Amino acid sequence: MLISNGGISSPKRSLFNFRSIDVNAEAGYAWAQAGATLGELYYRISEKSETLGFPAGICPTVGVGGHVSGGGYGNLLRKYGLAVDNVLDALIVDVNGKLLDRKTMGEDLFWAIRGGGGGSFGVILSYKLKLVPVPETVTVFRVMSYTESNATDVVLKWQEVAPSTVDDLWMRMLVQPVSSPTKKGTKTVRISVLGQYLGNSNQLVSVLGKEFPELGLKKEDCLEMSWIESVVWWNDGSTPNTTKPEVLLDRNLDQASFGKRKSDYMQTPISREGLESLWNKMIEGKTGLVFNPYGGKMAQIPASDAPFPHRTGNLFKIQYSVNWDDGGEEAINMYLNQSRVLYSFMTPFVSKNPRSAFLNYRDLDIGVNDFGKDSYEQGKVYGLMYFNDNFDRLVKVKTAVDPENFFRNEQSIPPLPKKSRNPDVSPCLSEVGPDVGPGASATDTGTGPGASATGAVPGFSTIGDDSGTVETPSRADKLPSRAVRIETQGPRVVQSELPNTQSSPRVEQIVADTPGDAEFVGGEQTITELPNRPSDIVPNSNSSNEIILTRTSSAYPSVLDSSIQNLTFSNNSTPKPEAIITPFDESHVQAAVICSKKNGLQIRIRSGGHDYEGLSYVSRAPFIIIDLFNLRSIDVDIKNESAWVKSGATLGEVYYSIAQKSKVYGFPAGTCPTVGVGGHISGGGIGTIFRKYGLASDNVIDARIVNVNGRILDRKSMGEELFWAIRGGGGSSFGVILAWKLRLVPIPPTVTVCDISKTKEQGATKLLLKWQNIADKLPEELFLHSVIGSGDNTITVEFGSLFLGPVETLLQLMHDSFPELSLKRSHCTEMSWIQSVLDSAGYSIHESLEILLKRRQFSIFFKAKSDFVTEPISEAGLEGLWQRLLEAYISFLILTPYGGKMSEISDSETAFPHRQGNIYEIQYMVTWGDGKDTEKYVGFMRRLYAYMAPYVSKSPRAAYLNYRDLDLGRNNNGNTSYAQASIWGLKYFKNNFRRLVHVKTLVDPGNFFRNEQSIPVFSSGRK
Repeated sequence: MLISNGGISSPKRSLFNFRSIDVNAEAGYAWAQAGATLGELYYRISEKSETLGFPAGICPTVGVGGHVSGGGYGNLLRKYGLAVDNVLDALIVDVNGKLLDRKTMGEDLFWAIRGGGGGSFGVILSYKLKLVPVPETVTVFRVMSYTESNATDVVLKWQEVAPSTVDDLWMRMLVQPVSSPTKKGTKTVRISVLGQYLGNSNQLVSVLGKEFPELGLKKEDCLEMSWIESVVWWNDGSTPNTTKPEVLLDRNLDQASFGKRKSDYMQTPISREGLESLWNKMIEGKTGLVFNPYGGKMAQIPASDAPFPHRTGNLFKIQYSVNWDDGGEEAINMYLNQSRVLYSFMTPFVSKNPRSAFLNYRDLDIGVNDFGKDSYEQGKVYGLMYFNDNFDRLVKVKTAVDPENFFRNEQSIPPLPKKSRNPDVSPCLSEVGPDVGPGASATDTGTGPGASATGAVPGFSTIGDDSGTVETPSRADKLPSRAVRIETQGPRVVQSELPNTQSSPRVEQIVADTPGDAEFVGGEQTITELPNRPSDIVPNSNSSNEIILTRTSSAYPSVLDSSIQNLTFSNNSTPKPEAIITPFDESHVQAAVICSKKNGLQIRIRSGGHDYEGLSYVSRAPFIIIDLFNLRSIDVDIKNESAWVKSGATLGEVYYSIAQKSKVYGFPAGTCPTVGVGGHISGGGIGTIFRKYGLASDNVIDARIVNVNGRILDRKSMGEELFWAIRGGGGSSFGVILAWKLRLVPIPPTVTVCDISKTKEQGATKLLLKWQNIADKLPEELFLHSVIGSGDNTITVEFGSLFLGPVETLLQLMHDSFPELSLKRSHCTEMSWIQSVLDSAGYSIHESLEILLKRRQFSIFFKAKSDFVTEPISEAGLEGLWQRLLEAYISFLILTPYGGKMSEISDSETAFPHRQGNIYEIQYMVTWGDGKDTEKYVGFMRRLYAYMAPYVSKSPRAAYLNYRDLDLGRNNNGNTSYAQASIWGLKYFKNNFRRLVHVKTLVDPGNFFRNEQSIPVFSSGRK
């Protein structure tokens, strides 16, 4: 750090006098000043507690400040994550000389200094660290082998076991070129596996005897000791009681030498042939390798939680290490070259796009910055390697807190170039349309789905007088038989009906000439009149008339928060959009796509806000939200048994609109009325009548989408491949879905709903065993699902059914198929189908249907996952599940039966692949009320999911896209390889994933429409 003194820079100063450590064992934290060493930290913790530790590095002379700010990798990371994952607060001196803590620095800067390198942002004075529990006994071991014996077999198996074994076990591997112990005068490679297990040696030997017999670990290879003694062991290899922990207070290095370090990340195992070629390359020089395993906790923490991005998908990290004593130029060049040659040799085996590196293993070979005019581009070279997709966010933080780049070094985070800072997207976004009130779009009042068929971006016509009129987007094919004039009178917006505008000389039609856009020809349809701007979303009617909401707009906060269902993504640290576009017309969407592409902004598309991981309104890269809630007209055509539904409509609005026109038609989609149509259908759409009629996406006849070029396409113009992909493959990977044409399905005048609950003590386990064997085989008119909940120290299973018919028929059917349930008439109610919609949503069946138009949703903290079950779970498996569910106060599983129509539709009919062979699907859900408990409950969910692995589908373990789960894997912000995306893609789409990637590559080769789990494109040359 350069200290400024009256405009004169003084030499770099050291913080070694700032090294006090205050341990509060009772509260489970410690404040450690940046000048303290890890050895001092560990020693001070051990003074206060024998069962508390901290997950950081093994070298005791490393300073806390730099180690933690760069990530902090250590031997407890598979159990507790990195050092930065356990930072609660910090003190930093900023560029203005102010002392800031977490509250005053803000969450963005607090995020940045936990893995982004504190030296880029200020002077870290201290960290508040969360201490972690360690057992009274830990076990360490070291086992060696050579390539002449079974070392290659050991390394092959280590690559499989080390990242996947129990979280309590950490096994690092040293790979070193040495003189052969058996062949004098020759070199070989020695493999040393060093491990630490949080438990006793008997447990350890048992685990590795089953998982890693090739290692040959015996009890005599193990040493049992306290955690603080293991810290000493990692430093000098001493046995318990031979070296006192006070040695950790020695800040002086035992020896210093010349050295060079590099790093890499491995995402696929190295083959036997690759290892043997590596051994041959290593014995040419002196450079050794250290393999440090990942998995465990590291695979559970999102890559964006801290700037340190190397999480799930990585098997292990490699450190290249070479030391020498001769300081001559020839020796230095020789050993530096050796490390670089080995690093180059490893290129085919390691991570790509980017080739990742670990900041704490600083390597100037990968790029340096001279902070000239190309500072950002220079910084991006090394920045993407260290921080992957987090680099751009670090740059934004740097630009905000140190815009003049006072805190800098050869590899510090650069600020944005001044010309690129805070880009004003308003001029471009103003092309979206004028700030007019609802109803201004002439297209919304016409026949059909209310869409402009122009495809141009956007043409405007003047409607009304020369004075006091507002421009509105024009129609290209023809204007509707009715139009709306918008007369501005002060702040008010008044709508008045005009005569037939096609013959009116006061209307100037501008016909767009964009080729290839879809035309819409309307039929005899009834348009359901819904409120233009629902008051339960934006109460302020004055500000709600804006199409473009920037961060300074009064309506921006309320619109942003209006449909956030998961409170996990509604806090100060959640990235916010540069602007929110609330289009009234399809042409507004076209312009928003083109504008965003032009300005390098990502797009998040929101119709209902129910994305479980917030991907419809959160991005780590600069972005805008296109919120479609104004585009929600529903045109029901009973005669042709169809409906055009715009993407911003909710399922409740769809069901309401159908019910207004018919009592004997419905649509097979989900039960939550506030879910948006756009995302729900594009992800599949499971509901209570899908055993009779299939998914929502199975009943799509046509669609309209804005593609990457801003053109509007229908089924004919988009082609069958894209039409296939957006039905179950997630529409946001391919464009902006504007509307769906849906096939309505016949419903009997009377349906029957039944509910019966049983506790574990009342035989719920036996009933569920029977349910598993019959639920998918029942007649397709019957949907009988199970909801498993925990509470009051017991398990309750609720069996709920919807039957498309009268109660007496259902009772006879249940008596024949499931007599153990003892279903009676008193458990059941006959009703209309639309009343069953109310019941499924948790409303009284006597409630007014208008409640289905309510868009405001109840927001909670939650985490969800999904599974598919192909074989019944055993009674022992269920009993184990009950034990785990009782750990959480509010947790439940929804078991949705398959069979019926779902078994008749081919897996490849649409992108949704989960059809024949599935008995039922599981949705796991846990909820909580305080954001401080997030880690606790998310951890519970992950443990529950891990427990269920033996009982659910395999190869792949399948998942449902609409129950989004980023734990399954994530994309990079830029280009993501097919192999990396396959980690999660095969789970959602199985054998359809490759076809989806092919479609994506054809329609969006530049990967503009992307998010953490969007479909990737094939790399050049691969199809």
